[in-house]
Order: sequence, then structure tokens, then C-alpha cells
Amino acid sequence: MEAVNGQIALQTMRKEKPDLVLLDVMMSSILEGVDVSKEMQTDPDLRDVPIVMVSSIASTEYASDFPDHEPIPIEAWISKPIQPAVLLRTIQRFVGSA
Repeated sequence: MEAVNGQIALQTMRKEKPDLVLLDVMMSSILEGVDVSKEMQTDPDLRDVPIVMVSSIASTEYASDFPDHEPIPIEAWISKPIQPAVLLRTIQRFVGSA
């Protein structure tokens, strides 16, 4: 499943709970992915879904906007560009064979 923005992502996840979420920091807005991860944490039906955050924000002009002063409820972080082997290993940590 995929979604074009955070609101649609949350609606989709609430209809059909995923085994894992790959979430970009920058979606429709700069930190929308961070907001989605926080919203998932407050939802009893989604709080146990592992989140792998993927982003290139560290190498953009938006790096200083990233909230490094507060914890973000994710299980793993992958920087873009994503190496397929790294992505597969990371997914396997949370959902077994991928």
C-alpha cells in the first residue's frame, strides 16, 4: 500500500493495518512523516506497527528543521539514497523474511 500524504496514510493504515511502515520525513510538508509517526504512536491500533523512517533530510536545506531535541517513535532509520540490501535487511529485522 502507498499514500501520497500523511492523512491518507493514516486512513489507509486504520482500514488495513500494515505489518511495517516505510515512512519518509518529507511528504506533503517538510516534517509530515514525523507527525504521522507521532500520530501512529497515540493510536492503540497502530502503536505496535514498526516504522522505518527513510529520508534525505540531513543533506537538504531543511536539515535544521528536523526535531533532534525530541524522540521520534521509529524503530529504524535509513538515509537516502537507499541501498536495496540495507532496506531488505532492515525490513527482515521487523517482519521476518521479505
